[in-house]
Amino acid sequence: MDRRLEVIKATILLAAERGVHDSPMSLIYKRANVSAGTIYHHFRSKDELLGETYIWIMEKLAAELATGLGSDYTYQERFTKYWTILFTYFEQNRNEYRYIEYTSRGPIISKEIQEEGNNQLIELLQFLQAGMFQNVLSPMPIHLMMAIVLNSVMTALHYIEEQSNVNLDQIVNIALTSCWKGIKA
Repeated sequence: MDRRLEVIKATILLAAERGVHDSPMSLIYKRANVSAGTIYHHFRSKDELLGETYIWIMEKLAAELATGLGSDYTYQERFTKYWTILFTYFEQNRNEYRYIEYTSRGPIISKEIQEEGNNQLIELLQFLQAGMFQNVLSPMPIHLMMAIVLNSVMTALHYIEEQSNVNLDQIVNIALTSCWKGIKA
């Protein structure tokens, strides 16, 4: 595996374990098992590393979303598939979920990086815009709608992590249904 990717994965792991602020570059390069020179060869600063890590996760997520349903399904069926892909991806990649949750709130990464990350999800953005254009979804700013969808996924994951003995299918169904009801026209 290339060293740049090792650094990104170490950043995700440490951010999930300790938080971004308690994960200095020295600890990241030790966890990645690379030298300080290697980490600075790939990333000029911690801010750049944090941003590139965010983009890398969003690119992976976009690749998952590309496996969505074709147009032979109803809009609601396609929405359900996209939402389920988001949920499953973050459930199976909990550290990436924690990283996105932690870095997307507050000034940890710039608005430009967040925007670039959101642009990785262009297929989902276009799908939501089409739903508004077709009057299937309520009209609202597209990034607000995207936030509602992503936050419903993250809230469900957060709830599942904090509760013991939950019925996963039931919680997923409640979160998905609530999100759909909240954005449909």
